[in-house]
Formats: sequence, C-alpha cells, structure tokens
Amino acid sequence: MGKGLKNIILAGAFSALLANANPAVAEEKKPAFDIDIIVNYGTGSKEEKTDYSSFYATYGYGEDDSRHLYTDFPGLESYEKKEVENIFSGIKNDSIKSYDGLLETATPLSEAQKIVLLTGFSKLAYSGGYDFDYFGEEVDQSTFFDRIQEYLGTDEKVSIGKCRHIGVNVEEMANDIGIRAAAITGIIPQGPHVYDLLKTGNGITFINWGNILTTNTKNVEKALQAFQKNQGMTSFFHNFYEDAELKYGFITKDGKNLLDFIGYDESLDSSKKYLTSDKIPDWKKWTIKLDHTDYLNSAEGNFFGPFWKMGKITGSVNSPLKEMILVQTGYKNNFSFENLFDFSPNINYIVGNLSQDAGEFPVLGFMIDLIAKTNNEKGLNLSSMVSGVYVGSETMAFDKDYNLVKKNFDLFSDLSFDAGISYKFITDFMRIEPYTVSKFSFLPKNVARLGGLSEFFEGHKLEFKELRAGSVFDFNLPDFNFSIDPYYSLKNWEHEFGGNIKIGNKNIALDAGGYLTLSTYDFCPNKSGFNVGLELSLGNINFNVSIKNDRTNYDGEIEDNFALSLEGKLNLDVYSSTP
Repeated sequence: MGKGLKNIILAGAFSALLANANPAVAEEKKPAFDIDIIVNYGTGSKEEKTDYSSFYATYGYGEDDSRHLYTDFPGLESYEKKEVENIFSGIKNDSIKSYDGLLETATPLSEAQKIVLLTGFSKLAYSGGYDFDYFGEEVDQSTFFDRIQEYLGTDEKVSIGKCRHIGVNVEEMANDIGIRAAAITGIIPQGPHVYDLLKTGNGITFINWGNILTTNTKNVEKALQAFQKNQGMTSFFHNFYEDAELKYGFITKDGKNLLDFIGYDESLDSSKKYLTSDKIPDWKKWTIKLDHTDYLNSAEGNFFGPFWKMGKITGSVNSPLKEMILVQTGYKNNFSFENLFDFSPNINYIVGNLSQDAGEFPVLGFMIDLIAKTNNEKGLNLSSMVSGVYVGSETMAFDKDYNLVKKNFDLFSDLSFDAGISYKFITDFMRIEPYTVSKFSFLPKNVARLGGLSEFFEGHKLEFKELRAGSVFDFNLPDFNFSIDPYYSLKNWEHEFGGNIKIGNKNIALDAGGYLTLSTYDFCPNKSGFNVGLELSLGNINFNVSIKNDRTNYDGEIEDNFALSLEGKLNLDVYSSTP
C-alpha cells in the first residue's frame, strides 16, 4: 500500500506542476469533479492497568437459621462487624424504628463500616424488594427503610423497584450518612444497569447487588472502566444521578471511538464550524479516506453523496471491549442555494458485531444529521441542526418468571437540536464574526423512568445542554493570514474557556489552541489541554501534523493523554471528455 500511495502522490504532484506551468489551460476548462484521497495516522499515550478488588457483604441466614452479617471486606475488626450487625438486628427487632433513627446510629461509623452497611442494604433490597413489575418513581427513604424492615421481620417479598430504584435509595442513604455517592448507569451481561459509586479515602468504590468493588484510583472514568471490566461488558457512556435527578454524564473512551467512527458530534464544534464557515460549495467529489489509530481503523468512500464505511474499534488494556466490527452506509452531501442557505444532510444505517469479555453481541443502529444555515457574505447569519443517533444491541436476560428471553438495549442514543446566530463585519482586510450556538437535548427526566428506545420520549425531556459564545477574527494581510477565535462554553456541570490561533499563507500554516474547564460538580474533573498543528500545501497535495495533550484532574490525581496525528490529502481534478 505504501508504494501505491507514493505513486499516487507523485502523480498528483506532477499534475499540480503542469497546472501551475500553464494557468491559461486551467482557466479554460473547469474540472467536472474532484477526487480526494485522505490518509490519517494517529497514536497516543498507552494506558496503565487499573487494579481493583472484589468483596461481598450480606446480612443473611447462617447454619443456626438466624441472620448474621457475613463479609470479607478488609480492615474491619470483629467488634466493628458486630456494630454493623447490631444495626441490622435493631431494624429487624424494631429497636431502630425509623430512617432517621438509622441515620443517627450509622453516621458515627467508620468508612469501612458504612460501606459494609450500605452493601448489606443493597443486598437486602435486591433479595427482598426487587420488583419486575414496578415502573413508578423511586420510593422515598422512609418507605425504603420500612420495606426493608418489613422484609427482615416477615421474610416475605416487598416492592422497592428495579436496579434504578434501589441504586437511588442506596445513593441517598450513602450521602445521608456521610459518604459522597452517586447512582450510575452502566451495562452488565443482562443489559442496562444502575449501581452506586462512592468516593472513599483509598479511591473509588462501587456497591452493586451486595458486592463491593474497590479501586486504587480517584479517576472516576478509570474506576468505571474497571467496574465494567469486572462485568465483562463495555459501557459507551455513564450518567450520574442524585435524588434520581441527572447531575452529570460523560462518554467513555470506547464511546468516543464509536462516535468518531460513525461521525456523530455530540458537542457544539460542528455547529460552530458550520455557522462561521464560508459558503458551503456543492459537493461534487469522490472521497476515499483511510484512518489508522491505536484503537480505531477504518476505510470509507463517498461518491457524490452515497457513502460506505467499514472498520474496527478495539479496547485498551482496561476495557472489556475486544473488538467492534462496524459497517455504515448512507447518504451525506452539501447543497448550496445561492444567496439563500446551505444545507448538509447525513442519513445512515449501522450494523456490526461487538466482541467483549462477556461474549458476542450484534449491533444495529441509525444516525441522522440535518444542518442548514443562511449564507450571507455580510451581516446576520442563522443556523440550525437536528441530530439523532441510536446504536443498540440485544442480550439474554431473565423475565419476571425467570425465563431467559432476548432483550434489546441501548449502547448509545441521543437526540439534539442546535441553533446558532452570528454577524459578519467585513472590511478589505478583516472579518469579525461574533457568534453564539446552543444545544438542547432530550435528557432523562428521572433515573427511575429510564427505558429503551420505545419509551424514549416517555422517559426524556428536552432541556438545555450547552451554550458556546465567541468571536472569529480574520486578518488578511499582504503576505499572510492571521485568525484568532476565543470562546466561552457553559454546560450543566462545567465552564470552559478556550481559543484557537492560526497564522499562515496558501502554502504553510501554523495553528494552536487550548482550553480550560472548571467543574461545578465534584464527580466531574477539571480539565485542560492544548494542541499545535502544522499544515503544508503543495498544489493539490496537503500534509498536516498535529500534537495535543488533554489533562484531567480528579481531586489532585492528574492524568495526561498525549496524541500525535499525521494526515495526507491528495486532490485530483477529473475533467469531462465533452468539449
């Protein structure tokens, strides 16, 4: 492939020299269409393995037909275990009569005791209160206590809810007794799941169905990856809930690779770039693109609109993902209506197979992006975008009668609406374009109301997600161009400040950028980063080399992720044989 690519590049360079040597010929005859051949190579920092350990805690029956506390959680003296067991016994024999009484007794406990107590409650809620038929809101904490007490007193099943209800009750109890916690969405072999994440002195700890998983890191994303590795299932995103309300969400590294493959931008970058770009020309070209990075390899082609793409995503050492084979086909193009507006549709279909530690799973999905903007050369411009994606799979899970049945579940889904406004001030040597773009997305109303694709609108509501404001300054100087683009971005859980600078001419350009985010939610890290790139243009051959570094700061635990990218692009003009 290297020799063939070299010949193509040399041929393109030779055609560029001929065109430059005889400009009159180029003016006489315009190409019928273009062919773009793009090759991209990327590599970055390698992950270190995240260690984790698993334990259990349960208040269950022993050989004497009485309930006792059983746990292998380390660091507890026998008297400390007895203190926790006495709390469960007090609930059972009614000496602890209420949720407030429980809090009064549990708050003075050590951190390890609290973890065991919470895990014991989780186990009791699943054993005695899991209800396949419950679809309502989560029960309040007093009712949660009363039903656990009823179950302990009678050994008869009660109704607390599914994992999403139990996860919220355990989260609220953890926060009430002094351990910072959130209920988290993820995936287990039986499908979507909600479990609990706790901030502890030694790192992030998880509680799930009477089990405890401890990690050696404060990095929430790495810890969540360890939990999913333990389950053998890849999660492409995680949402954080407190009191059943959405507080924060992020897309995992595997999720970002998935979205990069299918070309879905859940940020405002695409909307901003489209709004502030020059008029979009009609797309009369063939495009062939090859991508190779550490975790994503793909090939794609677009032939005047219809396109195909195929490739493979692989997981890191901490990911349960072995490989994800995907094929995407659909239609994407650009249309420009003179002095009116530009319109770019992207509609496609996705199929594939997901191989992970827990087994093989089919993949099926679709995506739609419809973006339009006015194309005034001066003054006011408006843009709007409708974007949606669904990527799902299926697994085998138990129904309420404990029969194994096929169950569809989401890997990733989103439905958003973007709107933007800008105003161009144009002079002979300068363009100033202040802009604002915003995004509204269908976000979960309440973790207790989560459901699959068929219940999407019932369980979600349209809410503000992000706003970005800034200004583009372009200066066309005699020998070079200079541009700067400072911006501010607001999300529900963070503020971001950033900017980009570019300087160059038609043959060479240098660009650089950076950002800083300040979190307003303690499970979301502070982040910062920078990027530097160099572009070279030799007629119809273009090269781009860039480096970037992204830093996260989780309560003082800092991690840097470095990346290098190399891209080559060859543009070939194809002329019609018609005179």
